[in-house]
Amino acid sequence: MSLLFIGCAKNDHTHPDPEPVPDNTTGTNSIDVVWELNDSGGGIGFYSVNLSIPSITSSVVNNGAVLVYMSNSEWDSTEWVALPYTEVYGTDYFSSVTYSFQEGLVTVLWADSDFIIPDYPSFDTFRVVVIEDRSSITDQSILELINKYENYKKAG
Repeated sequence: MSLLFIGCAKNDHTHPDPEPVPDNTTGTNSIDVVWELNDSGGGIGFYSVNLSIPSITSSVVNNGAVLVYMSNSEWDSTEWVALPYTEVYGTDYFSSVTYSFQEGLVTVLWADSDFIIPDYPSFDTFRVVVIEDRSSITDQSILELINKYENYKKAG
């Protein structure tokens, strides 16, 4: 009976270092906001806020992506909620927070499903992430957020 052992030294089995992935994102610091009431009369309306984001260029609009997160400055620890966001209060009543973007600007809307003016929004802090070229995104959770946003825009 004979035993044969084969081994290799650590340096015999090496791989080249992976190419670094370029960071083509721009993030904003926290932006504190004051919501504006858009009153249509008769108790109908919604809240909105415009965020000036100079890093959103025409190239970003055409080839990139913009992600928006919101938080509440009164929370004990910072937690960010991704948009679009829906808060359900019952089987047929909910609040939705959506956004749209164009060169230099993100507009966030807060509306209730019955279009009656909602209570003043509790979320008062935002963060915006601008991705210059979406083809470089490999993180599946970010791709899911982008798809969620695009599907919401198509349905609206």
